[in-house]
Amino acid sequence: MLQGYVPGLPLEERTFDAILSKDLLHHLPDPMVLWSEAKRLGRRGAAIYVMDLMRPESPQAAHNVVETVARDELPILKADFYASLCAAFTLEETKAQLKQARLSLQVTQVSDRHMVIKGVLP
Repeated sequence: MLQGYVPGLPLEERTFDAILSKDLLHHLPDPMVLWSEAKRLGRRGAAIYVMDLMRPESPQAAHNVVETVARDELPILKADFYASLCAAFTLEETKAQLKQARLSLQVTQVSDRHMVIKGVLP
């Protein structure tokens, strides 16, 4: 088993054929960490597929998502879900991250609360 932290996973550079991530991006204090690690670890042509939450337009909209999706959950879980929605990035913020990282990836909204970022490494 391998344990480590992003950035700086003790893995050989440019050796992975795919980089996959689910609901990590909004947990990172610096989102560029994910994009730099993807570039460091993925080989040329590696597939990148990142799915993450998308920040709603307002705190009230975030509450509405929580009540729609997690109405019957424990209060602590609902509070955590709300915090995750508020910590998530917008489509435009994510596109700006990719531009800064010099990655030409597609950013698509795939549900009322999720986006997918996908493409291949140059």
